Amino acid sequence: MRNFIVKLVITAFLFIFFYPVSKVKAAPGDTTWVTIFDNLEINAWGNYEMQASLPPATESFQKVRLHYILGVRKCPGEQYCASWDYTTSVFAKLDSETSIELMRVITPYATDWPLSRTHTYVSEVTDYSSILNGDVDFVYNYDGYSWGFTLTLKLEFIEGVAPRQALSVENERIQLELDRNKKELHKIFNNLAQKNELIETLNQELLIKESQEKTKELEVEKMNLHEKIQSFTLLTEEDLIEFKRTFNKLYPDFYNKLKSMNSGLTNAEMRLAMLIKSNLSNLEMSRILGISQDSVRKTNLRLRKKLAIKTTNELSRFILSV
Repeated sequence: MRNFIVKLVITAFLFIFFYPVSKVKAAPGDTTWVTIFDNLEINAWGNYEMQASLPPATESFQKVRLHYILGVRKCPGEQYCASWDYTTSVFAKLDSETSIELMRVITPYATDWPLSRTHTYVSEVTDYSSILNGDVDFVYNYDGYSWGFTLTLKLEFIEGVAPRQALSVENERIQLELDRNKKELHKIFNNLAQKNELIETLNQELLIKESQEKTKELEVEKMNLHEKIQSFTLLTEEDLIEFKRTFNKLYPDFYNKLKSMNSGLTNAEMRLAMLIKSNLSNLEMSRILGISQDSVRKTNLRLRKKLAIKTTNELSRFILSV
């Protein structure tokens, strides 16, 4: 009997020790808590930022709740700061420029609250699951004058299968990223167009000086103008890299798709195709590339021949559809 008990204990130990870890999973309904702010003293208006490590995107949760716990802070000295009635918001940052608001709370008018009192506001944020994973930067914004309270902010992750896919938030994130990339692309175009206008102005100034009677002073001025024009190279290597990088974010498959249709397309023809895809006019393209509209038309013609397309309008429609 004794030997049987010993064998049973050893068997149980070996089972626990060697049972595959990958199969030990949290049961549906189990909860993971992540604290973002712990008893934070709100002592000034503005933003309070904190990064939190959340469960990985590979884990599934049937519900995610944000707990906003408001407490009372003892005011320093005779400062009157317990009469609250201000707007506060909690944001999750997607990147350095974009944030999504998760929760908004108007702090109560609570002059008579004792220091021991707290109040919890709970908001379900399951629809934001697609962004609430990994390392996330959070921002708490306090838009008030008096500051007599504390804040504890926690996320509650309840294990299980989400009732539905939170596509709206993911779509919003994708749209925000697309809009930002479009703005970056237009900024590049505007910078190139402005650079081209400056070069045209300098060229006009140079033409005027060329027509004047030659003097030593004039020759020096002309030389300076030449140097300025050369320094304003319209499409530098850096410009091209930045343009391609931003363009490829917007249209990741465009370059390879077009090249697969005709591998003999030149860099100039590919640049023109990318500008057509950006829905620019011939005038805008000529300003950006620093060439005449006639040169744009000639490159357009070569591109059409290589793609077996008859008219400019057909080329535009085709490029926009790629």
